[in-house]
Amino acid sequence: MRCLATVAVASLLGCASTTRQQARHAMAKGTEAEPRLAMATSGEPGVGDISATRPAASAAEYGIEVVAMRRSAAGYMLDLRYRIVDPERARAFLDRSRRPYLIDEATGAEFRIPSSPKIGALRQVPQKPDPERTYFMFFANPQRFIQPGNHVTLVADDCRLEGIVVE
Repeated sequence: MRCLATVAVASLLGCASTTRQQARHAMAKGTEAEPRLAMATSGEPGVGDISATRPAASAAEYGIEVVAMRRSAAGYMLDLRYRIVDPERARAFLDRSRRPYLIDEATGAEFRIPSSPKIGALRQVPQKPDPERTYFMFFANPQRFIQPGNHVTLVADDCRLEGIVVE
């Protein structure tokens, strides 16, 4: 079942050359629990530390609080979890017509939210934001370019949340 999900994500991202056999081989290399354990025990500043993923000015300045930025779908997706603190200031992130994206701070590469004709963009856009709820955005990570420990910037129009560390 996980292999089919990997193939589906790979095809959604435009990686049509990924076959089921390649997906099985990638899944057999190791589990996702091993890298997380290594991150939690690595002792590097910012790695595995949830407080390091939250830029200090994000809640006050842009109305959202970044909860976590993790790799997902065998590393082919980036999963951003956030809370809306102030709906007025978070307007840039709540507008469906705006397309937020990530920038890798080391290289300047941009990562977009994939969208398919049947399911639409892989992000939640609430009509009535609830500060108690955590929302998500998925970004494509082709060829697993972004790795744990990388710093990324979330951009939506003129709003820029810098220094988000990927777990």
